[in-house]
Formats: sequence, C-alpha cells, structure tokens
Amino acid sequence: QDDLDALAQEVKHYAMSTLLPDMQSRFEQSDIQFCPISNYPGLQTDPRSEVIEYTKSINPVDQIGDPASFGTEAGLFDQQLGINSVVCGPGSIDQAHKPNEYVSRRQMQICDQLIKNLLHRCTEAYPFD
Repeated sequence: QDDLDALAQEVKHYAMSTLLPDMQSRFEQSDIQFCPISNYPGLQTDPRSEVIEYTKSINPVDQIGDPASFGTEAGLFDQQLGINSVVCGPGSIDQAHKPNEYVSRRQMQICDQLIKNLLHRCTEAYPFD
C-alpha cells in the first residue's frame, strides 16, 4: 500500500505542477481532480503463517499459487478485522475475469475435495453421528 500511495502522490504532483499550469495557459478555468473509485487493501498473508500451513494441509494437490494480484474482501478482513485470510478456489487467474473464462472439470474436482477436507477437519472433533 505504501508503494501505491507514493505512486499516487507522484502522479498528483506531476499533474498539478506540470500538466495543470500548461492547461491553464491555454484555458484559465482548466482543472484536474482525482476521485478514487475503489480501494481494496492487498492481501499479503505470510507464506509461513498458520492459515497458509492449514490450507496446505487440506489441499488435495501439492500446490499453492502465487499471491493474487487483484483485490478481494480478504484484504479487508485481514487489515481491518485482523482475520488471517487465504483466497482459494477452483480455476486459475490466467482464465478468470476475461472473455471465455472457464474452470476445468479437474479444477472443480480438486476444489470439491479441498472443501470436503476442510469440512472433515472442522467437524472431526464434533462428529454428526
């Protein structure tokens, strides 16, 4: 977030000190305004954290992807509420949120098994029978 804030300040400074004076030399009422439309804090869960280790232990495949480079509520849970979070699910960001996105049958099977493993782990101390 610090890098993002620094970049935003750099852009604002350039706009106000370089672009705006040039614009106003052509049209006196020129103005530049910055209005953020969204701001999700990034999720940067420590790869050695308990929640990551727990997720690895129930994951049916020996694979944990790289940190997501997109915003989710998980960053809010982590930073605003102190809830350690992990984002997981079927599919790959390589195919998500773009035309013709898809999740393969195999990816759904892996996710289904992860959820079953999670439910089993969470209920083994309190069996339903």
